[in-house]
Amino acid sequence: MPDVPPGRSPRIIETELTKGENATGKLGLARDFRSVGELVTDADSIARQLLFDVDDHAAGRVLRAWPQLMENVAELVETIPATSAVQQRLREANVEPTRAGASMMSERATAAGVNRNTAYREMREEITATRLRSLSGSVASDVAASEWPGPGPGDQRLEEMSGNLRRAHDLVTRFAPQFDINNAAVTSDLAATRARALHISYIATHAVAVHLRIERDTYVPEPGTARRRDVSPAVSWLRRVESAEAILASAIAQRPLATAVSHQHEPAPVGLPRLTAAVEAFGTQTRRTLAADPIPAEIGLIARTHGMLAGATLTITNAGVETGALETTSAQRMNTAITTSGEAWMDLGYRWRDLSPGERPAQPGLVQAAGELRAACREITHMRDQVAPAETIASRVDVAAATRTLAGAFEAAAGIAEHTRTALSDSQNLTGPARPLDVRARSEIKAARPEQPGPEMLIESTGITTDQKRLNLTVPAPEIVVDGLHRSTDRAGESSAAAAAAGTHVATVGAGDDLARAQEAARLGRAAQASPAAQIAQTPRPGIAEAGEDKRAKPAPAQVTRTARETEI
Repeated sequence: MPDVPPGRSPRIIETELTKGENATGKLGLARDFRSVGELVTDADSIARQLLFDVDDHAAGRVLRAWPQLMENVAELVETIPATSAVQQRLREANVEPTRAGASMMSERATAAGVNRNTAYREMREEITATRLRSLSGSVASDVAASEWPGPGPGDQRLEEMSGNLRRAHDLVTRFAPQFDINNAAVTSDLAATRARALHISYIATHAVAVHLRIERDTYVPEPGTARRRDVSPAVSWLRRVESAEAILASAIAQRPLATAVSHQHEPAPVGLPRLTAAVEAFGTQTRRTLAADPIPAEIGLIARTHGMLAGATLTITNAGVETGALETTSAQRMNTAITTSGEAWMDLGYRWRDLSPGERPAQPGLVQAAGELRAACREITHMRDQVAPAETIASRVDVAAATRTLAGAFEAAAGIAEHTRTALSDSQNLTGPARPLDVRARSEIKAARPEQPGPEMLIESTGITTDQKRLNLTVPAPEIVVDGLHRSTDRAGESSAAAAAAGTHVATVGAGDDLARAQEAARLGRAAQASPAAQIAQTPRPGIAEAGEDKRAKPAPAQVTRTARETEI
């Protein structure tokens, strides 16, 4: 492994994690090129989706997976090197993160003349991590022995977040001795990672509380059971989760995420080589998964990832049009087809989510490949938590070449849709909660027979009884719902083929002076329409200098499998 430049956190380094194994690593998995910053950012994005897109039947699954996520957050926060000299000395002296320790820290900081606020904030964060570990540990042991939710599978999204944080913890543990906490860029990354880890736990905990409130409000006691009270068992769990939420709310108020992320160091992206490798790896892993008796959670993840890819493609092609790298008419034609394809894949993902996710976790190789593809797209299309300006995207990647790569991804997606249809035909026992399946069946009936009279006949037409819906029992998927899955799969395949065809015909502006003139014309046209305030906001500002900049050449496409973007703190 090459030495890391002094004063700079490792960004692109040669990896030996799979020494002695085949090229794809353990269990045939593709290597994970994501940095620590990308891992926690991806977990943050999943946490937001969990909150925005609540399943009214997933309370038990999210509660089972929540304690492990809190454990992983606590491990990561406690592993990140302290940036305060006082906090570092307290760690070396094995001072427990208690309020007494915080008081001692304050006195030592005053005596040493160092920044007491920074030291106090880091101590508070470690106190929060300790309290989270204690609370979530008790919840985990009680859940396994309880009547509800009892043992069973956890929520796939929370488990994916836990996997990201576990991987981030491993990277920090491995490379922490090489970090220079006196370097401004490294210190900013450390602060941003701490803040984002706590923000992940807060958003995820709030999402779990929302799921539990829905379970509480829709609870119906089973007839014939002896209960001391007709109160949902989710109520007692909700109190404990709300306690954790209050602890985290106090912690994140000390270090707002927006402030911490605004100073985060962003090394140059790898760009097209990484995007190409990620697209190919995800396609390969998807075909492996579909050929090996996939569960609904895996097919839903495949569909949602293709929907995400459509959004990233739109951002890149729009940047090409704005900067003059792509011809407007053909690019707009492609964007129309991409939009249709993205909507079709997201619709397919939502339909699969109505079903029971399966009794086993999603394959780690698929989860990892989907995460790497999201990271490869995000490093091109985003600047911290915002979509990057068109000029920035065009400077990070050859837009025309990226467009061709993504068009190839949609060509592969058309074949993947056909594999999905085969997997759907082979599935004999598709089941799911009664309420969402009833809602889906109603919408299918209305779409197929808009003249259907009255809600009473609709209820009988779904094949799901009133008692099944009242108790939200697990029922076989109605035939009309399965037929809708087939139609949605066909739409995803047809729209992907159309998007691939449109992508292959996107015209690029001529090279050399023609491209330069087109880009300058596009820039002047936008500047003429922009307000003075917008022009001031677009003026470049000095940022944190990259200390010890890595002067090594960027990896060629053939080298991507041997070069990993291992860690960015």
